Parts: sequence; structure tokens; C-alpha cells
Amino acid sequence: MLKERVEARLEALGLNQFQAVEGTQLARHFIYDILAGRKKDVRAKNLQELARALRCSTSYLEGKSDEIGLPPKQSALSTAIKPLTTAGIIDAQSWRREGADATDVIEAPPLPQYAASRQMIFVYRGEPFQQIRDGMFVVAIDALDFVRNHGIIGPGSNVIVQRKRRMDDEDFTQTTIRKLTTSAADRALAKRIEAPADTKSGNDEGRIIAVPVLAMQPIV
Repeated sequence: MLKERVEARLEALGLNQFQAVEGTQLARHFIYDILAGRKKDVRAKNLQELARALRCSTSYLEGKSDEIGLPPKQSALSTAIKPLTTAGIIDAQSWRREGADATDVIEAPPLPQYAASRQMIFVYRGEPFQQIRDGMFVVAIDALDFVRNHGIIGPGSNVIVQRKRRMDDEDFTQTTIRKLTTSAADRALAKRIEAPADTKSGNDEGRIIAVPVLAMQPIV
């Protein structure tokens, strides 16, 4: 019954098995294993997460009800999180003194599908990047948390990259956004997530600090 109900919800939502678990705490192949018949018993916690991903009740997935119903609510622990505030400015044209820039501050609730990870907001400045335009806000997931909780960062991933530089005894940063390619430089960049900044030599090649997951228009 679980397999049939999952297939029905995927079709109704217009999602494939990998898209459905994106941004959840479920493994990338979780739904794939159900459809392939390799996973028939699902723990209660994962069943609730699956129901939230497929926007239905656990009773529907288990075959106890023919009504699609409502997905389970997030636990009080995951919803009692402070609003997100602006973490910086994405601007490929500028080096900014750390802590000195006044930014347009926006407070927004964290995205529930990324509740297990640290979330942050950046203000975007510059030429359009995909669907992101000048003045928009970008919600992003801390890079280390993204790898731990949601999957690898590799070719095809959009990432927020930060470089550091020390000038006149002050620290400056440049924050950019880009899409990783299969080049040797980008493969090396993906491995430098935990590497410390090399500000003294001036040869800081940057590291991925976050993964963008949502772009928002400014609230007026």
C-alpha cells in the first residue's frame, strides 16, 4: 500500500522521487527505495517526514484512510527557532569591511524543510544570477550543515563563496554566488569548505560558506 500511495502523491504533485525529498531530512534514495520495493517498513519519524514531503497524512500513506488529509505538523523543537536575519551582502564587484556595512535587514521565519540546518539571509547586489535579481534576498543553508544533512556539494550546485583579504590592518570580505562546474578549480573549491581563510598571504582562494535555497523579493 505504501508504494502505491507514494506513487499517487508524486504524480499528483508533479514530482519525481528525488525532487520530493529535496530539502527534507530523508536520504536522497529514500523514496526510490520504496518504489523499488527495497523499503517496506518505515519508522514513525521518517513516515512523518515523508508525509510532509508528499503533503498528505501518515494515515493515507499507511492505507488507514482514503482521505489525503493534512501533513503532520513540525515538532515544537523545530518550530521554536529564532527568525532569520541578514548575514551579509552578495556582491561580486566589492570588497567589504567586515562588520562595517549597514545592510537592508529582513527578518523571516526559517524554512521548515531545513530545520535541522543553520539558515541565513543575504542581500543580493549586481547583475542577475538565474532567478535572483538586484535587491532580492537569498535564503541559504550553512555549507557544512548542507553536506551533513542534505547531500554533497558538487558540479551543478549553486553556492555562495566568500574570500577574505587583510588590507591596512583591517579584514575585508568579498561574497559571490556561482554555479559549480566540473573544472579542477571548482572541484578544489568544493573540498575547501572547512579550510581556514589565508588572509595574511593575500592568496585566499575562497571557500563555500553556504548553499542558496530560496530567493525572495524585498518586503515593502
